[in-house]
Amino acid sequence: MKYKLKNFDTVDNNKIVGLWVENDAGSVYLIDKTIPIVEGQSIETYVQQAIELSQEEINNWNDTTSFIGKEFNIQDNKFK
Repeated sequence: MKYKLKNFDTVDNNKIVGLWVENDAGSVYLIDKTIPIVEGQSIETYVQQAIELSQEEINNWNDTTSFIGKEFNIQDNKFK
């Protein structure tokens, strides 16, 4: 999977980290996470925290979309 930064905003005492996640099938999932600001923390650390907080949701999305667009062979009842 590919992770890209969609947005990175400050609201009150929080960073809003938006992620653009693309799986191997080319499906895209967008998600935002709110993370409390920590003085001196790097953007990369906020992004890593957002990925960690989103991982269960991302995994669920990936599991439900992994077969979308794949061709199904009715002769042997399998995906090609």
